[in-house]
Amino acid sequence: MGEALDDVVAGLSPPGPPGPPGGATTAGPPSAAALGTVFSRWEELVGPAVARHARPLRVGAGTLVVAVDQPPWATQVRALAPEILARLAQRTGERLDRLEVVVRPGR
Repeated sequence: MGEALDDVVAGLSPPGPPGPPGGATTAGPPSAAALGTVFSRWEELVGPAVARHARPLRVGAGTLVVAVDQPPWATQVRALAPEILARLAQRTGERLDRLEVVVRPGR
């Protein structure tokens, strides 16, 4: 099933250039594994305290977009971005280049 989802996701945008050496891939459409990890294991990636105030919105074009409920949490998540992206790469084998944060009160 994961392979089928990867095929669907890959068909959503044109293929990009070859990924970087070292195993982790970047840019292009995310795999089903990356999407599944971000959305189903968010609390494991960021911890329960952050997960209470932040949630993933979308993944694409090498970017993870996260919504937070208050501006101070936007600062916190931005500070944690390298760690969050590294954990995601470690679990999925895919490297995202950026983490963007948007504030959405009352999420």
